[in-house]
Amino acid sequence: MKNNASQSVGGSNLSGIAQYNERLVLQLIRRAGSLTKAEIARITNLSAQTASVIINRLLDEKLLRKEERRYETGKVGQPAVPIALNPTGAYSLGVKIGRSGLDVLLINFTGDILKRCGFSYPYPDPDFIFPTIRDSIAELTKNFTAA
Repeated sequence: MKNNASQSVGGSNLSGIAQYNERLVLQLIRRAGSLTKAEIARITNLSAQTASVIINRLLDEKLLRKEERRYETGKVGQPAVPIALNPTGAYSLGVKIGRSGLDVLLINFTGDILKRCGFSYPYPDPDFIFPTIRDSIAELTKNFTAA
């Protein structure tokens, strides 16, 4: 199955699976870049009210942000407001241990690499790798403040 933001991916309106629906909305927006509430409801098959409640909760949690309104000629009513991931909504640390190198990364919610520590070595020695990971994480997060 081809991953496309315009395909129906199917959510549910049952309150017991709110986390599933939140992940569904976040993944959909991540793939599409930005979507309006109406587009999200249509693509996920969630009711407009359910989609709106989920989106408003994610906006309150600062995981999503509103973008500038889309003014479309010939359309009646309020202009559409695209919703996108908030790059400062969450951060992640990534570690890649390779045969000849080590990378430790600090990444924002949209997947942009903010900081990187890279090391080369002739072979992966645990006595070098694990202390280096610990020190790199300390370096990457030193003076770090989430916006």
